Amino acid sequence: MYRRALLLGMQGVGKTSLVNGIKKYKAVNIGDLMFEYLKDKYKLSKKDELRYLKTDAIIEARFYALDKINEMQENLVIDTHLYSIKGGYRYIPNFNKEEFDRLKNLVAIIYIDASPEEIYNRRLNDKSRQREASSVYDIALERDMHIAMLASVSNISRLPVYILQNHDNKLNESIERLNNLLEEIFNDSNARG
Repeated sequence: MYRRALLLGMQGVGKTSLVNGIKKYKAVNIGDLMFEYLKDKYKLSKKDELRYLKTDAIIEARFYALDKINEMQENLVIDTHLYSIKGGYRYIPNFNKEEFDRLKNLVAIIYIDASPEEIYNRRLNDKSRQREASSVYDIALERDMHIAMLASVSNISRLPVYILQNHDNKLNESIERLNNLLEEIFNDSNARG
């Protein structure tokens, strides 16, 4: 039986950099699958434009992505976000009970974290992505929402949560910790799945 681990984190926390350092397991990005599904229908040119679509379109695309993931026959790290943020302070959860029930063989949640100041600076300096302007205060509020949602998601799914700190100038150490954690998760005989 194949196992899946969710890799979650806010925009700017360094999730993509960590995913690029995964050595043994395949990572799949839900946003990439959603973009492929919706790009022609909505004339999208970049994945970052997904968050401006109506909620119904996003939900439809997420279900498509989850179904595609279920068809994959290997252990997977599933890269996604807990929330979509629209209009500054409107948080739309990306994972609810129906989506957890739809995604098969989940055994763990890994949450990537960093300080609000680190996230702010990363977002400010990342010219490759289309990010909303925000302050350190906004990011701290968003982070609080993520932690609250993380607790709820863990409770609903009954999955263990691992929090991995990804601090500035510590990327190699964070990648090593992530790879060790994935080995533990995918080889745990007591894990669900």
